[in-house]
Amino acid sequence: MFRTIFWNMLAIVRLRYVIFTLAFFLFLGFVSAREASERAVLDTGSDRTTVWDALFVAFAGPGLRDTSLVRMLGWFLPHLIVCAMVGDKVWRDLSQHNPVFVVRVGLRLHWWLAQVISVVLATIAYTVLAMAVVLTIAGSMLEWSHPFDTSLVVTEALERPLYANAANITLWMTLLLMTTFCTFTIWQTTLSLITRLPTVITGALALILAFSWILGIDRKSLVPWLPGSQSMILRHDLFAPDVAGFSLVWSLVYNGIAILAAVFIGLFYTINMDFLGE
Repeated sequence: MFRTIFWNMLAIVRLRYVIFTLAFFLFLGFVSAREASERAVLDTGSDRTTVWDALFVAFAGPGLRDTSLVRMLGWFLPHLIVCAMVGDKVWRDLSQHNPVFVVRVGLRLHWWLAQVISVVLATIAYTVLAMAVVLTIAGSMLEWSHPFDTSLVVTEALERPLYANAANITLWMTLLLMTTFCTFTIWQTTLSLITRLPTVITGALALILAFSWILGIDRKSLVPWLPGSQSMILRHDLFAPDVAGFSLVWSLVYNGIAILAAVFIGLFYTINMDFLGE
């Protein structure tokens, strides 16, 4: 199983996706640093913007009543990129190789767990890489605050927390992004395994993300239940108190349940699937 995970990780890292990912987050880091500086001056009259403000602008997602297509794309495209990069791995295994390889790697349970673990590890690496690139670019334009737990100047929220601790907000934002990326990539892996139509599944997930943004703009009661809202920290009750019950913990539990459901559905299908017959 560990050998399978190792080869899966090598197969997931494809040069064209790595180049595109780096280029996108380089651009996102530059734009976010510029926008953070401009917002700080307009909203607070302060020019003391730090790299953590730029990171927040890049990954906080659109807030309630935010109809900006630019901010929506800054949140939407990272989800789509990771799905395209990671989520079709199982389909490529089954389409490009003889399905008998499932027998060679051992038990089907081990094979499926190896796929899931590979997707999770790749998603974690993607999230860390994205944040590292944005921080690097922002760090070349803005100051690095010392100590780390400084107040965020930029929040773009309905209600600014009395003390937006940058350390805590960055940690929560990372967890929300990472678990939401995992949710979408594992569901794509599972549905691609079942349907053998990864492009269609990617398109369907893109539509779900888009509708989650659109429906959550002015329908506060729907926000906690919309897939994709979990990575929008600005729509959580920390920054938008009028969204009742949409806490950061709620999103982690929501993503955890969704991930487990996808894993068990994929496992059931893998155990009962006639690979050789197909």
